[in-house]
Amino acid sequence: MRGPMAGSVIILYLVLPTLCGVLAGYVWGGPILDPLATPTFGKALLRGLGITVRAYFIFCVLFACGLPLFETLWSPGQVGSLFLLTLIFGFLMMGRIVLLAGALAGTALYLLAPVLRTLG
Repeated sequence: MRGPMAGSVIILYLVLPTLCGVLAGYVWGGPILDPLATPTFGKALLRGLGITVRAYFIFCVLFACGLPLFETLWSPGQVGSLFLLTLIFGFLMMGRIVLLAGALAGTALYLLAPVLRTLG
């Protein structure tokens, strides 16, 4: 039986990616709901991909800076290496899923935009 998760694991692998996605969506996601800025389904898909790539880049920066703070095996001098490690190998391992999630989010927002405009 496993023990409870350490707080650092929850922060680094659950909270941090979520916050990066929320931040990128808040900063760059608004034009998906604007029919003048995103008139087609394809543009919504590409915008969703772009927002996801930006969120992943933000995550790589924050993860590389945060890992030495939470884990004693890493030092602040390794932040640059951790950034490259996360950027390259993280994308090789999870890139397809990340891009698929961005494309789905962009298209879902595009399809739901008329409903969301009537609500707000």
